[in-house]
Formats: sequence, structure tokens, C-alpha cells
Amino acid sequence: MQQDYLSSALKLSRDSITGEEVIALNNADHSTYLGRDSRLAPRPQAVKVQQKRPTILNKIVNVFQERQNQQPFIPPPNPPQNQRPPLPPPPPPMPNPAVRLSRDIYFDLDLLAKAYRDLRTISDADEQTLQNLESQAIIMRSTMGNIYSNLSGNPVPPLRSDRLTLDENYCAALKQVADFTLDLNNNLLSLMRQVSVPSIDRQLLIINATLSSHERTTRNLYNECRLREV
Repeated sequence: MQQDYLSSALKLSRDSITGEEVIALNNADHSTYLGRDSRLAPRPQAVKVQQKRPTILNKIVNVFQERQNQQPFIPPPNPPQNQRPPLPPPPPPMPNPAVRLSRDIYFDLDLLAKAYRDLRTISDADEQTLQNLESQAIIMRSTMGNIYSNLSGNPVPPLRSDRLTLDENYCAALKQVADFTLDLNNNLLSLMRQVSVPSIDRQLLIINATLSSHERTTRNLYNECRLREV
């Protein structure tokens, strides 16, 4: 029984105490456990038990086992960021100013050709002159359509049904057409400053000279009309 008690004490000491010394009980008087006063029992003697120090290999194994037992670090998820709504698609690019202006001049030349035709319906006093002006305006319109197509890469746009609203008085209508021709020629000069293509520049110069001649002709017709009215 004494040897069993010593073995139990040694086992308890190893489980609860770490270090080099382990307290073991030897020659204990077990009569205290049979009912006698424990104060009369002799104290157990302390016996030093040399404990083997852990080797470097054991330390490495222990560190490895500790790392294996540790839970892997999982970073917390990033907080949701405020997502902006998708931007609307960008607006289509504005057409080139020269392209837009050439298209406008193309339509204005068509209005000029129709205006000469309408003047002939108001009066037949200058029918042949107005017919020649109309034919020249149609040629200028066709040339400007080709210029627009070359500048934009698009086909020539279809003609519109718009017309100039002319005065019923022939003289007043002639003045309207002369003023319209002057404004049209100013727009053409603006286009010439924006275009630097030699082949197109030559065509624009011809149209400019022709429109200047038309403006002078309609002004002369207007002055002659005023003289006839007097």
C-alpha cells in the first residue's frame, strides 16, 4: 500500500508541478488515515527527483504542435463600400462646325433656287434673268451637297419642302431675295475660313463669286422695279 501511495503522489506531482524538483512522499505514516490524529504523524521527507530537460527536438516538436493547433487567421471582410450608380452614356459628339455649316448652306441654296422660281410666278417682268439665276442656284446646291458629303463622310441629305415666304409685291420680294443672298454669302465666307482642303477651297471660291453676282443682280432688278413703279 505504501508503494501505491508513493506512485500516486509522484503522478500527481508530475501533473501539477513543472520544474526540476518534484516532491515525493517516502516513509509516510499511514496510520493517520486509519483514524489517528494527523498532527502526530511524522512529516514526509522531500526527495529531489531529477527531471530530464527537454531537448531541442522536443521544443521544435512542441512549437510545431502549438502552431498546428492554432486557428488560421482569417481577415475580416471588407466593409461594403457605397457603390455609385452607373453613369449615363456620354452624349453623342456635336457635329463638326464646318460640316454643320455646309449642310445649312446646302439647304439655303435650295431655298434660293425656289425663291427665283416663286419670283417668276409673282411677275414675268424678269423671267429670263430669274430663270438663269435659278439654274445657277441649282448647280451651286449640287456642288455644296458634294462638299458636305466630303466633309462629313455622309451621303447628300434629301431636300426639304421649305420655301421662303415672299412678299406679294414683286419689288419687295426682290429685296427679300437680295438680302437673303447676302446673308447666304456671308455664311459661305465663314465656311471658307474653316475649311483648308484645296479642292474644296476652289469650289467654295466659285460659289462665293457666283453668289456675289446674284446679290448684285437682284439688287439691280429691285432698283429697276422701283423705277417702274414711280
